[in-house]
Amino acid sequence: KAKFSIGDIVKHKHFEFRGVIYDVDFEFNNSEEWYQSIPKNVRPRKDQPFYHLLAENDEITYEAYVSQQNLLMDDSDEPIKHPLIEEIFSGKRGSSYAIMEPSITVLAPPTNAFTISPEYLIPPSAIRGILFLCVTSATSIIAVS
Repeated sequence: KAKFSIGDIVKHKHFEFRGVIYDVDFEFNNSEEWYQSIPKNVRPRKDQPFYHLLAENDEITYEAYVSQQNLLMDDSDEPIKHPLIEEIFSGKRGSSYAIMEPSITVLAPPTNAFTISPEYLIPPSAIRGILFLCVTSATSIIAVS
């Protein structure tokens, strides 16, 4: 079971970096080559959640893939300075980041305008900032961002 959620700010137990979770794999889902590259004495078990982080240390920002056993909640209250934060999250709310809600714009003549209820939207974690365009007829274009 996942201990952390999307938007949580975490830090690594053994290495000096922290980050915000933007996706979760409920078990290991990376290459065997990547797994074997981890030193044996700190290599995590595969049968646990792994988290995708927008990570940072004192020098750089990057993306990291970290096992649950190697993460702790970060209580520093400092924001994450990763350049992709604003593409995935709408802002910091307390000790975590709020995921950006997807939006739908229907471009059609005013008489044909309608609203799509949020429960029919793809979860934000599945979208990851991609813009979809779907031409539904000669007069309607739906943009999902």
